[in-house]
Amino acid sequence: MNVQKKIMLLLMAVVMCCSTVVAQKAFLMEGTVPISIRQVLIGYDGLQRQVYDTVATVGGKIYYQGAAELPVKVMVLDISDPDNDFPDVISTFYVDQEKVMVSPKSDGVGIYVYAGATQAEFETLQEKIDSIKHIWQTTIMPKYDLEDRAQVNVALDEFAPHREQIPGLENAFIAAHPRSYASLDILSRQSHLSDDAQSLLRVWEGLDDRLKHSKEGEEVYRRLLARRKLDRGVKMDSVALKSVSDKEIDLKTLRGKYVLVDFWASWCGPCRGENPNLIAAYEELPRDKFEIYAISLDTNKEEWKNAIKEDGLPWIHVSDLVGMKKGGIAFRYGINAIPQNVLLDPNGIIVGKDLRGERIAETIREIMAKVEK
Repeated sequence: MNVQKKIMLLLMAVVMCCSTVVAQKAFLMEGTVPISIRQVLIGYDGLQRQVYDTVATVGGKIYYQGAAELPVKVMVLDISDPDNDFPDVISTFYVDQEKVMVSPKSDGVGIYVYAGATQAEFETLQEKIDSIKHIWQTTIMPKYDLEDRAQVNVALDEFAPHREQIPGLENAFIAAHPRSYASLDILSRQSHLSDDAQSLLRVWEGLDDRLKHSKEGEEVYRRLLARRKLDRGVKMDSVALKSVSDKEIDLKTLRGKYVLVDFWASWCGPCRGENPNLIAAYEELPRDKFEIYAISLDTNKEEWKNAIKEDGLPWIHVSDLVGMKKGGIAFRYGINAIPQNVLLDPNGIIVGKDLRGERIAETIREIMAKVEK
């Protein structure tokens, strides 16, 4: 993947968010940035399309005029170094006024942005989240060798109680700011990887009607209804998809076993990276009690087949070969990021989610023991 495409994907992931119509307006961004920043890429959801504009700075001064439905989320990347495959994100902010003022931070790297009330509200939340990230950077990271996978796992376990505070902080912000564009944007992001869609539906209900009935508000609601089907304690729907040999395999035929339903694809690097852990778990856990039902989000059958062969994956593989398009299995469950998985008990009830890592077999055994008590 070339550098430009990587940058576009990063921008799309961040700025494709809310479509709440307030007003179609031009906005002006001007001020100064650190002198080391010679060129930036500015991305946001424009009036007719996604906008990605390259802007050169002159002596540390920046001037840019855009047009969007305000408020809008804007992302700014430093692309001064053409050899940098992963440009630094200088700032992400919400614009709800016609003039945006920019000034450099004292660290000589970041920028302050004065973009309106929405951004000012959001910064109160961001400060709290940054303080949690600071714990990772200053207290936990220095204690471990992060080149050692085992030590990484220990570090992540130590950080988990801190990281788990973030959703609560975000939901408290949404409850306190039900009319804020930032609240809908936060909820939209949460809805993509929700571990408890039912709880997020209650958060959605607390939004202002103007946000709920916006295009993005309605899409968040649809996504959460879909993802609720994968909440813990829910009996998973019937799924019957075709294997690589075009034989239909119904998930219900595996009742009586614990089944890991794994959503993956040949093109998904993290999925492929996780496969050795799944192989180890599959070999360790008893065949009469455990199975994997892997649902591929591929669209190319040959690439799917080749990935199964290359990675040596001996379990059940099925796909509808429509990827994440509307009407497919991924759309049905609100899945637009992988890897993801759920663990079903012998009755088809979801008892675990997003199990991965070197200790996946141990985690599954622990869940089995709890269920069978």
